[in-house]
Amino acid sequence: MGQASDFGFRLSVQLCLTETVDTFTSMFTKELGGDPPRSATAQLSLSDAQMGTIYQTMEKIRFFDYPSQFDGVRDGLRAVTVLGPAIRYRLEVRNGGAVHAVSWNDAFKPTTEEADRLRALLSMIIGFVHEHPGFQRLARANGGCE
Repeated sequence: MGQASDFGFRLSVQLCLTETVDTFTSMFTKELGGDPPRSATAQLSLSDAQMGTIYQTMEKIRFFDYPSQFDGVRDGLRAVTVLGPAIRYRLEVRNGGAVHAVSWNDAFKPTTEEADRLRALLSMIIGFVHEHPGFQRLARANGGCE
């Protein structure tokens, strides 16, 4: 199909506090914690090259074939290790009018190659966001996992 003109995504990453990047609105939101809870937002647009790399990686790992609720655990395992606190992801992608969302609680080991590929995609996106000047200007979180 190729990267369509409407390609974009919304990624939420939660490790106690949530960070969300939304390429549809060019906004990044980050919970800062505290009492009362606070959040910070910034304009954040990824470059065309970054968006192209993200799209190509999604195609390569067949993101649109992942189940909406992904667990990343090998079929038939009798024992898994549960990690905590775990990172929770939700990635919603639109391309060519098709929308697909995948939610994943990355809390179990051993994982699958599919999980490793998805984790690498998500880490790449997070890296692009965290190196963006808009992200770097935001206040640091106050608290987190307790």
